[in-house]
Amino acid sequence: MSDAATNNIASVVDSTGTVTLFNNGPVPFVGFGGGWLAVQGHLGGPGEYVAASLAGSIGNIPFVPIVIAADGFGGALDGVLSAGTASAFLPTINGLDFLAWGVSIIPGVFNIPVGGNITLQGTLTLAADPMSSMIFVDLPTGVPRPDLGIGGVPEPATILLFMLGLFAISRFMGIRGRQTHLLSSLIKFD
Repeated sequence: MSDAATNNIASVVDSTGTVTLFNNGPVPFVGFGGGWLAVQGHLGGPGEYVAASLAGSIGNIPFVPIVIAADGFGGALDGVLSAGTASAFLPTINGLDFLAWGVSIIPGVFNIPVGGNITLQGTLTLAADPMSSMIFVDLPTGVPRPDLGIGGVPEPATILLFMLGLFAISRFMGIRGRQTHLLSSLIKFD
């Protein structure tokens, strides 16, 4: 991506984390793994840019990365540029505000037996021109989402909580305020 504005400056957050979930019983922990990202965005004006991406894996099986980007009236595509299972991009009439979400569920069921564990890894990347912003929101009712807790011990919104934790850590570490020149390959998945 590139910044066509005259200032060529944007705020960038790139946060990676790993967490291991342990099943201490009394029943197996069964569910569908993956990730989801839902945001409400605002562009500061024409030529402004905002983007978010989420890439990760569960049990070393990657899910399709979710990429959401918008530049309003600019030349780049606005929308959910990648998501494996379901997505939506809903712009407002003014062209500067939007609601977007993407879901990526890994095919197959994960089973964590009593005494077993599974590792979640993720990278959350956010980029925005100085007057643009993005906030995390919940998925609309009825949209399929990953669920590690079907038929066993319920685990509400495990993936979202993990990714929001990554974002919070990056804010407290002072990474969020850093300004960086945007290059054509800023959003990457490691």
